[in-house]
Amino acid sequence: MTTIITVFIVLIAVFVLIWATSDSSNEKEIERLRLLYIAALSESNRKAALLAGRSYYSAARKNKALTIFDEMAIANDLSTMPLEVHMRNDDFNEPKESEIPRPSASTIIN
Repeated sequence: MTTIITVFIVLIAVFVLIWATSDSSNEKEIERLRLLYIAALSESNRKAALLAGRSYYSAARKNKALTIFDEMAIANDLSTMPLEVHMRNDDFNEPKESEIPRPSASTIIN
């Protein structure tokens, strides 16, 4: 009888150890996704930040599904991002109409 109790206690200890280890790796993954999300928010790529935010918030949920509140939090975070600025190179000049190459009659196929 004591052997059965000992085996039962050992099985419970192994189960608890496996459960504790799996939670630790899940928490590490959530922390990694959180850091990726914060890094994405500091850049100007909104699509990357949106994907990183959705990945982070869904990983933090037990059922891995986003809620409307998660989407609202992501939208709020995206509104704080720096705006994308497209700089035009000063060295670039638009070609004049006369400089645009036109196909010759020999290259036009009917």
